[in-house]
Amino acid sequence: MESVFSAHAWSRQPNGLWVFWSERDDAAQLQNHFSFTADVVTKRMAIKERVKIALQRVEKLSCNYLIQFWASIVIDGQTFLTTSDQPFGLSRLDDRLCSYRQKCLSCAIPVELKNGTQCENDLGPPGRVFKHRLPELCTDVKNYSQQEFPLRDDAAAWGIQWCYTVPVFDSSRDTFVGVLELVTSHQTNDWMFQNSVLLIFKMLQVVDLKSPEPYCPLNWKVLDDQICTLARLYKSIEMVCQKHQFPFAQIWVSVADSREKLSLGLQYMFEGYSVVGRAFSSKSSCFCRDVTQLSIMEYPLVTCARETGLTGCFAICLSAPGNDDNVYILEFFLPPNELLHRNLQVFLKLVLDTVKQQLQHFEVAVGHDFG
Repeated sequence: MESVFSAHAWSRQPNGLWVFWSERDDAAQLQNHFSFTADVVTKRMAIKERVKIALQRVEKLSCNYLIQFWASIVIDGQTFLTTSDQPFGLSRLDDRLCSYRQKCLSCAIPVELKNGTQCENDLGPPGRVFKHRLPELCTDVKNYSQQEFPLRDDAAAWGIQWCYTVPVFDSSRDTFVGVLELVTSHQTNDWMFQNSVLLIFKMLQVVDLKSPEPYCPLNWKVLDDQICTLARLYKSIEMVCQKHQFPFAQIWVSVADSREKLSLGLQYMFEGYSVVGRAFSSKSSCFCRDVTQLSIMEYPLVTCARETGLTGCFAICLSAPGNDDNVYILEFFLPPNELLHRNLQVFLKLVLDTVKQQLQHFEVAVGHDFG
């Protein structure tokens, strides 16, 4: 644990995080080693200071958390993502989280190479978030493949459970500045984890940093404003699940100021990706026999699907009546035996008819792709 904290200053507010930052002459190091201009060095130092202040203001979290910032560096024309010399915080001085932090310090993730595009699956969560500017959530790192998360085996051995990685932007300039990674070595649940995320996001806003409005959980206005619509949808999908014995269903909502993205709690998806994104882009219904075979970029929740054993997925696009101009995607997961013992097209048509019957005032997609 000692090497993780060496050459670091630290502070801890009452009921707050243990926050660490580099004591090195960062300005000289950046300018001499990476040939940055004085202006670039000043901006990078300012971001580090703001991240440090944000972490210092986070109230005590309910579980064992490591929160660390990743920033880009350019070496010989190639861009790498690193957390070395960046501020980080710990809710407790946990040996497992410190071991994971130590491992991350040795990683320089190549995100832009002179010789071509880096393979998506070699980037790990911070690299993918850096490239695509979208958050990534995994509730158990063991469900990543080795390619999707090169540090998976080490992280799992140290008891890392949840991992949530988000893009960070400078609010004043609306420019991307880095990636914030939140991991826990403690078993938690959706509500506790989302509450912790909200506390961290709130402190980022205090120092004029943010995850932009379409992505930030603090800006769930689309959900708040349409609570009646969502209540009707949840009641209807419960009836559909009971009738057809579906083990699970969920609702995706179009992001308020971007017609190209969908949101589901802390997770987001681009239009055209996976069965949900295709239903959204085509304004139709779509089916996939096994979502666990998709890549993490094709289906951001693939790690959750692997964990639960859910495979067959049927997504239906619909729009609400009245002044609600949001697009909703109902995502149903089929019992495994349904794929073996039924005429699939007949069954999916029956499901679609049930949804139309339950949501008579909604505009349900007419077209379909049962492939």
